[in-house]
Amino acid sequence: MSRQATAIARRVHEALETATGSRLDLEKAIRWPGKSEPLWPRADISGLLSTGEFLIVEIDHHADPVRSVVKYWPLLHAMDSGEPQHPPIAFVEVSQPDDTFGTGYQLLAKFIGERFTDDYSGKFRFRYIDLGNGDEDRIAEAIVAFLSEAGGHQI
Repeated sequence: MSRQATAIARRVHEALETATGSRLDLEKAIRWPGKSEPLWPRADISGLLSTGEFLIVEIDHHADPVRSVVKYWPLLHAMDSGEPQHPPIAFVEVSQPDDTFGTGYQLLAKFIGERFTDDYSGKFRFRYIDLGNGDEDRIAEAIVAFLSEAGGHQI
């Protein structure tokens, strides 16, 4: 993660902890099913919410948003097969097009996130949020709004 993305993630992390009342982790490795050690992925922000969902937030500033979504496919595949026991995932990708990772990357990340939501119904849901100017309060508010959509649960 770039320095700017790390700084944004830290500020979003603080705003989310305040808004949700949940303890969330920064830069935490998510274990691959069947592996004894965490290889990758490493979630920018993650944690178990009071709703029982596991929140994963990936913040990509000048980075490939597709990779950030696809790297969780092995976990979703294993969850769909019944192993490991893992809470449903609420996944948020925060990024924006730039000179290296243009609009096509954003569209592909959205497409894959939406397919995962369809293919792993009840186990995964997805939201794409435009990074914009990196306003952490706006990003945190958008994430909290997304989380509140889950069956009317209050976060």
